[in-house]
Amino acid sequence: MNKTRIAIAATALLMASCGVEVGGGTSTTEPVPPTTQPVTTTEATVAETTTTTVAPTTTTTAPPNFADAFERVSSGVLRVEASFCDGGGSTGTGFLLSPTEILTAAHVIGDASIVQLSRADGTTATATVVGTDEQRDLALLEVTTPITGHNFVIDDSGVRVGDEVAALGHPRGLNLSLARGVVSSLNYTDAGVLFHQTDAPINPGNSGGPLIDIDGTVVGLADWKFIDVESISFVVAGSEIQAYLNGGLTRTIDISLGCEVDEPEPSSDPGLIDVSDTFEEYIALINESREGEAYDLYLGPRLKDRIDRDEFVQSMSTSFLTDLDVYNIFTAPEGNVEAWVSFTSNQDAQFGPEGQTCSKWDLTYELILQDSTWVIERATNSPGSPSPCE
Repeated sequence: MNKTRIAIAATALLMASCGVEVGGGTSTTEPVPPTTQPVTTTEATVAETTTTTVAPTTTTTAPPNFADAFERVSSGVLRVEASFCDGGGSTGTGFLLSPTEILTAAHVIGDASIVQLSRADGTTATATVVGTDEQRDLALLEVTTPITGHNFVIDDSGVRVGDEVAALGHPRGLNLSLARGVVSSLNYTDAGVLFHQTDAPINPGNSGGPLIDIDGTVVGLADWKFIDVESISFVVAGSEIQAYLNGGLTRTIDISLGCEVDEPEPSSDPGLIDVSDTFEEYIALINESREGEAYDLYLGPRLKDRIDRDEFVQSMSTSFLTDLDVYNIFTAPEGNVEAWVSFTSNQDAQFGPEGQTCSKWDLTYELILQDSTWVIERATNSPGSPSPCE
């Protein structure tokens, strides 16, 4: 069942005209005595010619500036949103090293179960953590579908104290912004790691973003600041980043998306059979193009705080869900319920993870009882989920 609904100067040559002025005598028909014959004199006066030459027009190239740098490189900067197994999350910044590799700060990722990337133009992707270096506070992410954008070059070999720099990122999760400053100090050592100090404003949400010079080259990665004073922030030095990427940590997939799930014995309480009915009714509403009702009836307060209704409706507008299996139901603390659920979703590529049109899901849901109805309070992907259909 398919559902379809819902970019010189001109040169002036000035020339004075030449004027000729002639003076002359007079003559008569009367005889003139030989001793008094008049003399005729002719005089010519030529005015001076003045030529004004206009210098040829020259075109000069404007010096580099951060406005041009931002336009050139901003497509390579992404918002990074990490979701943790305890229900928390964090927001930071990352930047492209290649179409499939993104660098960010390790403290942004933490022990995330899901890492989502996004850009203001609507680009989204789910990333896998390839590796982390906790000491340098660096994390390398990878996506399977290439992201088109600027690929940054890292080089701090020529950076000097006083050089102008700019921090690119998403402070407090806001839209991508640029904050200018200068390099205040070089090679500050903390726990054996080199940092550069800058007075460019770096705030929560900037972490993992690039500090660039006026040419757009990365000289450091935004990392930390003194919170009790102004204009003292630190970035992981470019030389440390290069050491990491050149073998400071073996690039193997050492962190998997998803949360570890304890395996308690399934509950035998017959009253919990209503949980299975909840998922059947929830999926039926989505398949019947009644996404708004599914949101209103079966999403709990926590999810409604995190997901806008219109966004939910749009994201589910092309989805058709099949192969539902609620295969384990557990009694959770505080009277809540956990359920292991799997299903298959078919959707338009723009709404599928990594552009998938068919995905297999394996999730753990937490439900709470609200007005005699089980509602979904949290959903956590199992490792490897979602995966493309075979």
